[in-house]
Amino acid sequence: MPFDIETRLLQGVWGTDGIIAMLFLRLMGSLFVLSWNLRCDSLRAAIQGSLEKREWNYRLSIAVCSSEGQIQQNDYLASTKWEVVVTEESTLSEDGLAKRIADFAASFAANQKALADLALIANPNMVAMLAEAALSDRGDGFACYVTENMVAIRAAALRSEEVCTVLVMGYELGISVGSAACMNDLGALYYMGELVPQDYARAAKLYEQAMDHGCFQSIINLGYIYEYGRAGEADHQKAYQCYALASALQSSCEAVYKLGDMYSRGEAVPSSMGKACQLWERSLELAGSVVEAAQPSVRIAKAIVNPSCEEWGEEYDPLRALSLFQQAEIGLRIDISKGATYYRRRLTEAIEGQDLARQRIVEKATAEAME
Repeated sequence: MPFDIETRLLQGVWGTDGIIAMLFLRLMGSLFVLSWNLRCDSLRAAIQGSLEKREWNYRLSIAVCSSEGQIQQNDYLASTKWEVVVTEESTLSEDGLAKRIADFAASFAANQKALADLALIANPNMVAMLAEAALSDRGDGFACYVTENMVAIRAAALRSEEVCTVLVMGYELGISVGSAACMNDLGALYYMGELVPQDYARAAKLYEQAMDHGCFQSIINLGYIYEYGRAGEADHQKAYQCYALASALQSSCEAVYKLGDMYSRGEAVPSSMGKACQLWERSLELAGSVVEAAQPSVRIAKAIVNPSCEEWGEEYDPLRALSLFQQAEIGLRIDISKGATYYRRRLTEAIEGQDLARQRIVEKATAEAME
């Protein structure tokens, strides 16, 4: 037998004690390999289980979104209450929880349709509603009314040119009595170019007018005009001044993350990813809603999912990056549903970033286990 031949050959060199020692070492090596494989399998299972638990509430929140991201912020906040369901019924299979998500989404969609039908019956004429709002309050009231009802007004305006005309007239009426909010919002309407012909020069003029009347948001909006050269050559120095001024005058989440952007790209200031990350973190602290948090969240997540972030003084943390990418996705979906369609690229980054973060989580945990 081969084993007997091998044993006899080795006996001639090592003797019986050597053979016993060799076999013992082989046995211990096999047990170590088996133990290591079991440990790795257990580690992978633990990581996967942890990720699944962390993501259930995220999946419940996303479940209420339609394919076009039609979700309201208060609906998102209400959906977070479903975290209790996940906690209490964690023994359900994934199919069972998936069914709950599907039922919740179907119920939400049915309620949204019912509300839309009621609104249509109660308010058959959006033109009359806008005209009444414009005439009843000639200050900032019209701008506030439009902001509060933007989803319905935008949907009606996309179907009716008359609604767009009355919308512009309402803003102009507010501007005639010195409404800074109407100046800024009409400027944003021309900047976007979705409901009216796009006119960056007119938008810039209205932003400047609103800034002179004390509107802080118009300072930030004017910064976009300068940063991207919408009304001429790009002027990063003026853009930086706008964002810095807005940050100094008001605790603005948007102005602070835009300052971070300028440091990340070295525009008007020396390039510094460390300072950029600090500003994005500050912006996230200032965010007052899931929508406001979306922009700094996706920026921070992209930074800390990169192992090189430690060179900037940031902690490499793919698990936190995953959470931030998910928060950003929810906020961006809400923003897009309200007409901010230019954030679709950011939404794609947030979704794809989650896959990268999950991969990095497993890689990091495996590397730490091997140390």
